[in-house]
Amino acid sequence: MSTREISALLKIDQAEVSKLMNGKYHPFSEGRLFGFLNKLDRKVIVQISPRKKATARRKLSLHEMISLHGNIPNSMKEAPKS
Repeated sequence: MSTREISALLKIDQAEVSKLMNGKYHPFSEGRLFGFLNKLDRKVIVQISPRKKATARRKLSLHEMISLHGNIPNSMKEAPKS
């Protein structure tokens, strides 16, 4: 499929198709990504399993969270000062 065909099918511009093709998913919400996959007739499975004991849990810095997600999570935003 060409980027033009994908753009028409997903109803997004070719610049957004390019971002998707290059693995830049952070501009898109999870719901929107799942919608794209459904329009492309793809089965979506989300699997959740226990973490392996050998896998260490690591805290992310705010900078790492922003670079991974593109914004500050709501849970990390300060409440407005009165």
